[in-house]
Amino acid sequence: MQKSLLLTPPPSETYQCTSFFIAILIAHPSIQNYYYNNFINLKCRNSSESRSTELTYITNHWEYIRPYNFAQIDEYNLKNIPRNQLVPLLKKCIDDNKYLLLYMVDDYYLSYSASYKSIHYIHDTYIYGYDNDSFLVQAYSNANLHLLKVPAEEIEESLYNINTDLDVTFKTLYIDDSKNVELDLHTIYTEFNNYLNGVAPNDLESFGIYGMNTYKALFEFLEMIPIQMENSENLLDYRILRFFWEHKESRTILLQYIKGSIHIDDEILLLCNKISKLSCNLFNQFLKYTIQKNPNHLEKMNNYLERIEELDYTFTTSMIEILKRELEI
Repeated sequence: MQKSLLLTPPPSETYQCTSFFIAILIAHPSIQNYYYNNFINLKCRNSSESRSTELTYITNHWEYIRPYNFAQIDEYNLKNIPRNQLVPLLKKCIDDNKYLLLYMVDDYYLSYSASYKSIHYIHDTYIYGYDNDSFLVQAYSNANLHLLKVPAEEIEESLYNINTDLDVTFKTLYIDDSKNVELDLHTIYTEFNNYLNGVAPNDLESFGIYGMNTYKALFEFLEMIPIQMENSENLLDYRILRFFWEHKESRTILLQYIKGSIHIDDEILLLCNKISKLSCNLFNQFLKYTIQKNPNHLEKMNNYLERIEELDYTFTTSMIEILKRELEI
């Protein structure tokens, strides 16, 4: 027997948790507007250590949709589930159209992982279906996000053999397709305005840095690259600039999506595309530097980022004016 829940290739793959969330949202036509309404503003931590910066969307987690009537999230504690009942329970959840969000698994037991049979590494994985004695997961393997088939016994081993004093829990996510989320230009306007002013909703203010202010953290990240490259114990996190590029690319997708609802000048579309291309160039220069250690690449990276910040300000202020005109604010 087999069952597979809806999943669409996400426009962002850097963080598998966020990617799975987006892949679910845009796979359900009735609620996909939640993605287009809300995934605009950014946040990052104020940290000089690359792996702690964590540039990502403000609404990057399914907990943010818990208050909405289209989502139901339930939590299970492994200590309450007899081991021989786990696999049938997971399959029953999938039969009930619930995605499985496994926050704590030991990659040592998962054959797709680089840690398989070598390192006990607590990570996460996400299940969207099953096929006989295997589960269908979205996870990273060989440095890329894949849809994989994983033996059910590996999932079981990865959960029950975690060496931790913490409770091992997982969640399920159910999307009610009878509900509908409208495209909300007011929310999009607020998102762009918050991005421009570097602010976030009150419940997120403790995270660190937001919107256009994240450029300051990115310049500091570039400044620290040579120092961190010399420290073998402090490996550079390529995800920061990869996600930066994906964010700029996602805005071209947003503009294409909403231009049927509002008039967007061609020059704004071209500007958005230009920012995306420059962000791709920035990421590629970063990859070159990690291999060649050429200081010229660092200089080019700074030049790219300065130009992107300038164009981003122009683009964002233009989008705010377009939305204000449309909403008659």
